[in-house]
Parts: sequence; C-alpha cells; structure tokens
Amino acid sequence: MNGDSAQGVPPIAPDPRAELARRGADAYGAGTSLHQAAAAAAQAGDGSFLLDYIRVLEAERESEPADLSWLSPQWQGSAKSAVRRLEIICQLFPDLFVAMLVAVATHQSAPRAALAKVFKQFHAEAQHLTPADLEGLLTSIWNGGRQAFDAVLRTRKSGNKGAVALSWVKEDL
Repeated sequence: MNGDSAQGVPPIAPDPRAELARRGADAYGAGTSLHQAAAAAAQAGDGSFLLDYIRVLEAERESEPADLSWLSPQWQGSAKSAVRRLEIICQLFPDLFVAMLVAVATHQSAPRAALAKVFKQFHAEAQHLTPADLEGLLTSIWNGGRQAFDAVLRTRKSGNKGAVALSWVKEDL
C-alpha cells in the first residue's frame, strides 16, 4: 500500500490520454501521435487499444463545456485547448484543404505559424510538407477566400442584375 494513501492523501490518477499515448508509442513506434497510433491499431485489429481510445475521446468530449465562445475572433484561450480542438479538426477532415479551411475559420486569431505546426503534427496529408509550406497554404486559404468573397460581394452590390447574353447560345432553336 502506498504510504501517501495510508495518510489520507489519494494517489494521483494518471492522465488517461497520456497513458494511452504512451501505450501507442510503445506498440506502434516512438514519435507516433495518439491519432496515428489509433490508425495503426485499426489496421492491426487492436480492438482493446481502439476501445480505450474511444473512451478517452468520449471522456474529453463530456468534460468540455458546450461553450462556443472560443469561436469568437477575439477569444484568448489556452494553447492547450486550441491544439486539442485543432487535433479533432485534423481527425474529422481527412482532406487537408477542408481541414485548413475549418481551422482558419474557427481559429482566426491564432498565428499561422502555430497552426502550421499543429497541422504538421496531427494531419496525415501534411507530414511531407514543411512548416513554411503549411503556413503558406493557410495564408493562401485565408487570402484567397477573402478575395473571392469580396469580389462576389462587389459584383452583387454594383453589378447589373439583368439577363446576360451568352454568345455561344443560339436563341432561334
């Protein structure tokens, strides 16, 4: 029996996420993220690891409040919670463009360099890209999306809403 427990001090419970990450690294290679270990466990048919992974994700989801204030561009929260949300985005959206678009939209105040590091760590399609490449992609998504939005908005405000003559369409058919 632990001496601390005998004196009425409860033992420190291990962090289930950290423990599962350690198990994943032991089983599927050092330097493997928890998400990558879960993918390797799925390929290996390791149901026990996957069940524990699901339990950890459910516990984290249930422990987080349903507060959506983090979506505000002015929100200043902890880096740990932002990284956790971005990891979930990487898991939910396997297409790199879509994942980056969602990340840029939901984490507007985050520096692009920080977002790039998170994508490098957690998104499978980003593994072969440099952080500078990823930062450039994030910037292009933000700028390109904003420029396209502004262009459409300008044409809707000032453009003629009448019918457009299409030269390749024959009217007399």
